[in-house]
Parts: sequence; C-alpha cells; structure tokens
Amino acid sequence: MTAGEGLRYPVPPTTATQIRAWWDAGAGDAAPVSDAASVVLLRDRPDGVEVFVLRRAATMTFAPSAYVFPGGRLDPHDTTDLPWVGPSPAEWSRRLDTPDALTAQALVVAAARELFEECGILLAGPDAQTVAAPDPEGTWLDARRRLERHEETFAALLHSHRLVLRTDLLRAVAQWITPAFEPRRYDTRFFAAVVPTGQAPDGDCSEAEDSRWIRPADLLAQADSGDAMLLPPTRHLLRQLVPVTDAAQWIAAHDGDRPLRAVTPTPILVGDDIMVVIDTDETSAPAASSTSTADRTTSVNERITCVCAPNPGPLTLDGTNSWVLGAPDAEEVVVIDPGPADEDHLRRLLAVAGSRHVSQILLTHRHPDHAEGALRFAELAHAPVRALGVGRGDLADGDVVESAGITLHVLATPGHTGDSASFLLTQDEALLTGDTILGRGSALVAWPEGTLGEYLATLNRLIDMAQDGSIRLILPGHGAPIVDAAATLHAYREHRLSRLDQVRRALASGARTVQDVVEIVYADVDHALWPAASQSVRAQMDYLGT
Repeated sequence: MTAGEGLRYPVPPTTATQIRAWWDAGAGDAAPVSDAASVVLLRDRPDGVEVFVLRRAATMTFAPSAYVFPGGRLDPHDTTDLPWVGPSPAEWSRRLDTPDALTAQALVVAAARELFEECGILLAGPDAQTVAAPDPEGTWLDARRRLERHEETFAALLHSHRLVLRTDLLRAVAQWITPAFEPRRYDTRFFAAVVPTGQAPDGDCSEAEDSRWIRPADLLAQADSGDAMLLPPTRHLLRQLVPVTDAAQWIAAHDGDRPLRAVTPTPILVGDDIMVVIDTDETSAPAASSTSTADRTTSVNERITCVCAPNPGPLTLDGTNSWVLGAPDAEEVVVIDPGPADEDHLRRLLAVAGSRHVSQILLTHRHPDHAEGALRFAELAHAPVRALGVGRGDLADGDVVESAGITLHVLATPGHTGDSASFLLTQDEALLTGDTILGRGSALVAWPEGTLGEYLATLNRLIDMAQDGSIRLILPGHGAPIVDAAATLHAYREHRLSRLDQVRRALASGARTVQDVVEIVYADVDHALWPAASQSVRAQMDYLGT
C-alpha cells in the first residue's frame, strides 16, 4: 500500500456527459462555491445501522433524482442568535475549520434547520437533556412549511416554543467541495446524528419525491445495479457505514479532535468510462472497527465479524483485520488472519468466537502483521493453521473449505506475495483478500517477493469474477469493506497500468536507477513511504525488463 493513491467512484450518466462537455470546452473557470450543510441521520437495527435518505425531485437543477442526505445551503438568518447548548460556535469553528465562529454557527444551524425542514427531525428540546416530543396535532408540520416559504426563521421558531438547539447531538464527519465542472458548487459539511427517541422522519418536503430508511449496503447495491443514483460523497459515506453496528459509537468516534479536511473529487478517464478520484489521505474518517482502543470489533452481518488488531501504521492503515466467520446457528467458526502476536488481540478473537469451536485458521499470506500470531492462536484455539505453501494440510487453488455452516473457495491470488490467497465466501459473494486489495489506497507489490505480472493476472481474474456476479463484496486485510467490488477492481488495474506508464516515461526521460524513478513518479508521496515505493518501482522495472 502507498499513501495518497485515492479511491475511485463511478458518476451518474448525466454527470459523465457534463464532464465530457466541460473537458471539450477546455475545462474553464470554476463557478463560485456556496456553503452548505447535510446530515447523515442514523438508527440501529439488529443487522446493522440504517440511514435515512431522500430522492431529489427530477425537476431539481442540482443532482436531480439522486439519493441524498437531508441538507441544503446556508440561509442569511442562520447567523441569528438563538438558544444553544453543546459545543460553542468557537469550538465548532475549530472542528469545521471555518474562518470564524459565525460561519461555524451558520453551518450547525443550517444542518439542524434543513433536517427539520426536510424530514421533521428536530434536534432541540426544552432543556439540555431532552428533545422535542412528537407532534400529533401538526404544529411542527406547519412550522416546516413556514420555514420552507421563508416566512419564519429557525431562531424565531425555537424562541417561540422555548426550545434550545441541541448541538451536542451532531458530529462533523466530512467536508466535500463540488468539483469545478459543476455549474453549481457547494462546500458542504456533513454532520451525523442518531434519530431522537420518539421522532420519525417523513421526507415531506417540496425537494424530495421519495424517502426511506435503508441499510447502506443495500443502497450501494442498488446504485451498482443502476436502480439508484448516488453522488460520490453519498457513496463514500455509505461505504464507511457498511460495517457499522452501533450508530452512536460511530458518531462518537468523530469527537472533533481532528478538524475536517476538504475533499474535492477529480474527474478521470478510466478506459471509456469517467470516474472521480478522491484522496483517501484526506477522507479517512475514524474507522468503524477502531472507535475505541477497547472495542475494535464490528459485525458486517450475522456470518461475518471483523476484529481489527491494534497495529495501525502507514502500511497497515487502522490495523490488520482478523475475520471470524460462521453461520449464526453453527457450533464452530473459521478464523482468517489471526494477525500479529498480540496476546490481547488473540484472546479477543476467542471471545468473539465465544462457545463456538475454532475449526480452522486460514492465512491469506505469510506477512507478520497477518500471520505472526497464528501459531500462538492455534495453541489457544486448538485448531490447525492452513495456508498456501505451509507444511502439512496445505491449501491449493480451487480447494473448497466447508465448515462452520459456510463455504469458502480458495483462490491463489499471487502478486503482493507469491503465497497470497483469497477466500470467496459464497453465501455473501464476499472475497477476503488479505493485502491483495485494501479498504483504501492500493496494495504494495514489492519485488522480489511480489511480482507485477502475477498481480495483474490476479486482478484480471478477480475482475472477471466480479463481472459475472461471483464477487460483490470485498473484505480486505486492512481498512473498511468494499461494496463496489467491480469498480474498485477496475480502478486497481487502471492504477497499476497508469503507474507503469509513469515509470516508462521516467525511464525514457533519462532515469536510470530505482531512486531516480521514485523521485519522479512518487514526488507527491510522503518521503517516509519512499522505501516502500522503491520496492514497488523495482517490481515495475522487473516487469518491464529493465
């Protein structure tokens, strides 16, 4: 993995047409940017969180028919004094990285106002500990209509009902700036909140033609099949939410210690398709699996649990993902990649297994951050360790592991290392990839233990499987699950081929050594990662025969 490689997301067909026209016109000056606020509204369900989304009316000028989170532009009255509890405007200014406290206040007020106006959720109450009660007589609906028609301000509404704004119920989670090709551009701060007890959103506003609660993975799947339109910020936030099982815990992880960093998607041509790329260094929110040092466990679904090891770093992201797999009614589990030799982590894996016996321990490859703890965990769990090319009980490409009420197909996926394996969980069309594919960034192919030719062949194989529907979900060795498997695999291949072209051009310009090429091709990458980049360049030069 190298820093700063970015993630790529597809764009709606109408946006692709707009980008092409912008390119054809010479990619002229960008439109001015307006401040806006949006709220990711969440609730817990037994199988994970659900998010509330609106489908914008087809008549809207910006993002027609797209599914979005409630939100909108700032109103001049959002800076009016109003009853307020929670972090001060000055503190919000630090969290939101605004030029002054008044702008921060306006963003927070806009988030609460739009949430109330568009779906009836009121993050306010008579005091600092409560929220407004449900409204059977329609008082709040009338107030929403007045707000929408600009007949009343949000501050006046709170004053007249003797309510205080509960800013403590919001957390800032992201900041996205609309790309230059859009005629309307926004600097949007995304907040998150859990739906207050007793309140229910309804999507009853003029800008929306549909609204719903939905699991993030389900909405992403609908987008992948063409049944829903998503903008890149929505898709990216949904992707982060896929493994989350506790909404309040995920929101609390965004505690404001690190100010937001603005993300501006950049359009690129990938083959014949247009995608946007985002810098993952600037968009990596606190991981769902590391909301605290004491609890690094998340459930993807009833069969899949991730336990993230406490070994974060430039090459391990949030830490190594250890996977505990098993049907809910099974008496055993399979563990993939026990991770480093960290006794607390290994015993946490046993705690997740609970009364269920560990039937097998599978390894994706030999690197210590994935396999160092395997022998110790085998002692604790009384289970065999299996991998490609490791002693008795070896696995081979095409083997099938039937255990714990699940079926795993073994795929040899060399490239990152010669012994790299991936495991296809057929019940979920989910591929556990180790370091072959990461949750963000790109995998390291370091010569001589990794070879680019093998890696490209592996990517081609996985792309074919994703295209025929065999792979829909990727469960990586580091980072969050990937629900847009096909797009990610295509982006990985295009990235490799693009880097290869850069190395060719560097060599053609006179570069002779690995260091020469690194200084040209990886000039924008943190120098601390240049040793890893050198290994990657050596693999590329080996592939090119230089």
